[in-house]
Amino acid sequence: MKINFSDRDITVSLCPTGAVPKRTDNPNVPISAQDIVSQIRECYELGITSVHLHARNDEENPVWEKKYYEDIISGIKSTVSEDLAICVTTSGRDWEDYSKRSDVLRISGDLKPDMASLTLSSLNFKKTASINSPDTILRLLENMNENGIKPELEIFDFGMINYMHYLIASDLLKPPYIVNLILGNSFSAPANFNTLGNLLSELPEESVIQVGGIAKSQFVANVLGMVSNNGIRVGLEDNIKNNRNPEHQPTNLDLLSESLKVASALGKKVMKASEFKELIRA
Repeated sequence: MKINFSDRDITVSLCPTGAVPKRTDNPNVPISAQDIVSQIRECYELGITSVHLHARNDEENPVWEKKYYEDIISGIKSTVSEDLAICVTTSGRDWEDYSKRSDVLRISGDLKPDMASLTLSSLNFKKTASINSPDTILRLLENMNENGIKPELEIFDFGMINYMHYLIASDLLKPPYIVNLILGNSFSAPANFNTLGNLLSELPEESVIQVGGIAKSQFVANVLGMVSNNGIRVGLEDNIKNNRNPEHQPTNLDLLSESLKVASALGKKVMKASEFKELIRA
């Protein structure tokens, strides 16, 4: 049986920054390590179980060097909580090069991340592509396994689930499987109940699932995730607008609060961060 959240609290992955949105798009996008940590702290107090990190330089451009991530992780652990599960990106959206994408996996000691993202195929976005060759995926996954870092599987369509099954059969993925289903990308799975239901039906046993959406699909995807008894992925990385009030530029806290109001109406609570951290170590 898949891990079912109908009788337990939901998981919430906060994605505060991403690689694309800049302050000209929304002035609330956190760029510096200090701002990222500050916004994570606000959201942690409201309720999140993990954070999905991207780092930027002073020019707001994405950076791959582990030192930038170490600054953010250090701030989280010292001023937010040791319980919060930390995921670092290995995205192929800005770099195909394995050595750059794997630099964050070299973080060690007390700052070592709990998880790292792993997108299970190449895919297009409206203006860019995320290139993930089979060889790079395998090398990143082997690196994570060697370093005791849990893969956070980024899944945009059915083909990625097929590859997930292949990796499980190859004994390269171990349960529980941490899955982000990301809906609403123009080139991938749409954010509707039928599509989500079909995706969920194809996921393997012992999956811990969080449902997120691109742009205007984020809130819809979050609601679908909770109605289907799963967790959510939320934040300015995926969505920089308030869909019902286009003139209002939301913060990460606004987006989180909006979805958690629905959670409350559905009688759901956010899982304790320490409980989720224990779950991914199982």
